[in-house]
Amino acid sequence: MSVLKWRNKKEEHADLSVDDLKKQLASATTEMNELIEALNNVLWLRNDWKRFLFYNILTGILRGLGMAVGSTVIFAIVLILLSRVIDMNLPLISDWLSVFIDMVEKKRGIMQ
Repeated sequence: MSVLKWRNKKEEHADLSVDDLKKQLASATTEMNELIEALNNVLWLRNDWKRFLFYNILTGILRGLGMAVGSTVIFAIVLILLSRVIDMNLPLISDWLSVFIDMVEKKRGIMQ
C-alpha cells in the first residue's frame, strides 16, 4: 500500500517543471531563513540570564495587567447590560435579577 502511495506521489511530482521546482526551493529557503532568524532571537535572549529574567518579569506584569483591565471591562459591560434589562421591566427576568441583587447585597452587608 505504501509503495502505491509513493509511486503516485512520484508521478505527481514528475509533472512539475524546473521553474516550479525553483519556486518551491526558493520558498522553502525563505521559510528556513525565517526559522533560523527566530531561533537566533530565542538564543540571544536565552544566553543572558539577566535579560531573560527581566523579559519574563515584564511579560508576567503585562499579562496580569491585561487580564485585570480586560476582566474589569467585561464585568462593567455585563453590569451595564443587566441594569438595562432591569430598567426594561421584563416580567420574569427583572424580578429574578432584582432578587439576585438583593441576595448579593444582603450577603455583603450593604442592606440591613
